[in-house]
Amino acid sequence: MINPEPGGALYAQLAATLREQITAGTLRPGQVIPSERTLAQQYNVGRETVSRAVKSLRAEGLLEYRRGMGVFVREPTAFAPLTPLPGSTAVARMPTLAERGRLGLDDGVPVIEVIPQDGGRAEVYAADQWQLHWPT
Repeated sequence: MINPEPGGALYAQLAATLREQITAGTLRPGQVIPSERTLAQQYNVGRETVSRAVKSLRAEGLLEYRRGMGVFVREPTAFAPLTPLPGSTAVARMPTLAERGRLGLDDGVPVIEVIPQDGGRAEVYAADQWQLHWPT
């Protein structure tokens, strides 16, 4: 339930409600979520509140926007292992526009930049697809 009383931003409350529906399976992977207008009416909040909640869930990797089709619940991602060479440095950051296009990233998805110790060419990976495993 969305509560307009102090104690939490409305968009965060709506995001938590939608997150719970995704986790519970009420909103299933591949399913389009209701429009911003519908969600605003359903939860008695403004469209900007809905927009911020959806943007937040997109940044978490739970939702994805498909141009001309709407916003969908993302399929769960099976992370691929990423093992940098010993001595490498990994940095999490937001991607450049070119990186977003090249990697096909949704808004809000960070990247992992792996910089080799020898100063070689850094590699950039989508953080919602790779899981770091440090060499032992």
